Amino acid sequence: MLTYTTSLNKRDVDKLQLTDEEAEDLAAAGFRFSIFNPKRREYRLSAPYKILHALEKGTLTIMQ
Repeated sequence: MLTYTTSLNKRDVDKLQLTDEEAEDLAAAGFRFSIFNPKRREYRLSAPYKILHALEKGTLTIMQ
């Protein structure tokens, strides 16, 4: 299982919104995408994946 942890910042915890850098890091690590369009800044991970929010640490972990 692939795992990627990043800063939660002020993003909506109910909606996965990746930055360009995060999407590129995920793709380089082997995560699969159903949509990967850097020109339009559109990224959607292929199912199945899990998201863990550590609000006390301010981190977001994605597992696929």
